[in-house]
Amino acid sequence: MIVGAGEMNTFELGEGLPFSVDYGELLEKILRELRQQNLFRVSQGGSDRLMVNVDAIAKAVAQQPIKNPILDNHYARSATLSLTESFRNRFNDVIQDLREEVASQLQQQLDTTEFEINELLTPLTEESSSRISFARQASNSTSVPIADLETRTQGRGGDSRLKFHKVTITVGEVNQFSERMEAGLNRYLADVLTDEDELQDAQEAVQERLIDSPGSDFYRLQRVMDRESLGRLKKEAKICYLEYLSQQIDRDSHPDVVYLDDLIRRLRAIETYISHPDLTYGDYTVNYHGESLNYKDWFSRSESLDALPIIPILSDILGETTNDSNGDRIFTFGLKLKFANKVQAQGEKAKPVFDYYCNILDPANWNQQVEESNTEIVARKMLRILFLYYFIFASRCDPNAEEYEITSELEYDVISGFEQHILPIFQGSNEEQKNSILRGLIQGFKKFNVRIKIQKLKHLLETTLKRQGIFTPQVFQKKIGVFRGILRRSPNSLGNGDVFDDVVSRNPRECLRYITIKEDFTSDDTFCQLPVHFKFEDIRYYSKPGTESFDCSDAETDTIYQLPV
Repeated sequence: MIVGAGEMNTFELGEGLPFSVDYGELLEKILRELRQQNLFRVSQGGSDRLMVNVDAIAKAVAQQPIKNPILDNHYARSATLSLTESFRNRFNDVIQDLREEVASQLQQQLDTTEFEINELLTPLTEESSSRISFARQASNSTSVPIADLETRTQGRGGDSRLKFHKVTITVGEVNQFSERMEAGLNRYLADVLTDEDELQDAQEAVQERLIDSPGSDFYRLQRVMDRESLGRLKKEAKICYLEYLSQQIDRDSHPDVVYLDDLIRRLRAIETYISHPDLTYGDYTVNYHGESLNYKDWFSRSESLDALPIIPILSDILGETTNDSNGDRIFTFGLKLKFANKVQAQGEKAKPVFDYYCNILDPANWNQQVEESNTEIVARKMLRILFLYYFIFASRCDPNAEEYEITSELEYDVISGFEQHILPIFQGSNEEQKNSILRGLIQGFKKFNVRIKIQKLKHLLETTLKRQGIFTPQVFQKKIGVFRGILRRSPNSLGNGDVFDDVVSRNPRECLRYITIKEDFTSDDTFCQLPVHFKFEDIRYYSKPGTESFDCSDAETDTIYQLPV
């Protein structure tokens, strides 16, 4: 936050901004590794160049346990440059120690090789042999024009210079989550334990072993909800964004909107399937070539949808704030769409995303893939793509058929088809049957012209996003909750205060399978929940009226040298 004070501006930490940091341990470990490894060497094989072995230092530091620099609040995921008071006083000394160690190693290397560093230096303003040069053409003009952009609450879309879509995710009443968990546990105990003495014993054990113990599973689950549930929120935001775009389309003018509706319907079907209350964790486990994967675990993650040719992408977080007065935690992300383009990592041989993943799914390519990677990685990747591509693209409708009705795309029961035709085979041990399923799926994609449907959806979305009109902001109201399935049912366990499944203490990411987002829950679905809403906005930037300029001239400074590394 910038605060004006007469003629002076200062930076101060404002209310609700990210937290202060202490990088002391991280910098100390960097210094320790610097003292144990040679950072520099001079290559003298034709072109003199200073080699800096930064990667080895970084790898050694990354492999060590380092305390979280954000000390004050375990909820924080990001922070400002504001240092904690204790570290602020040490910061200059630590940086000076690092600087002296680097300078000492550099001088020692140059002395050892009897190399004069001046032979490596060139003035900053001279053209460099490298592709990066800081030389610039001098200008006789000292007046530099300024072109500013601004946002407006009222403006015509056609006048905007830039536009982007953003989503603001607000999780409400975070400061009440501990109390809601405790109340939810007591309700659960009362539902399961009908004997009053057993209930009282269980409540006392829960109070002593969980609520009064800061390191217990009770608080561990709270941290999971805060740190790991952002992935679930981002995944829900992707689907809500597609719904937001769908509502901007005139259905009479664009019948292909059915393809967007069907994509949304199938993404919702994935959520319904992996959250089915009657299925156990083991019901979601499949295998291929001896490697297993649990669909409930994987498809609880935000990145589980990224292999689709058309899917929203959330940018790196643009902002995170906490409102201490009402307990709202607010995340802001930019939005863009993956548009079925080519996979850039393949270079000149790049294929469209859909073709790329179909090649991975093809058992004929198994040996080649294993040679380039390993059995576990390839098998698990194929299982993930099998599930995702079946749920999104399996169909009995050919858009090129004469009797084709586009609305028939919405009739295919993807969950039933998967449970009947795919799941039993991949929970078994007959690898040839599995390969037959994979080959048949790829042939089905060709037979029913899935690529045509993808291209029509791509064209529809591109046309929608290129419209000049400004989309009306929209808010999607949801709730995020923890399924009761994470709680034990044995009266003996509950009576001892052993309430939570082992997954809470074993692996935080596995807890995601019990966290879900819906418009509402019944009392039997979850034992605690919080309100959450997703606000989508179409942000436009306009040229600021009027022109400004400032005078610019080269300052007289000593020569600055550059060192090729």
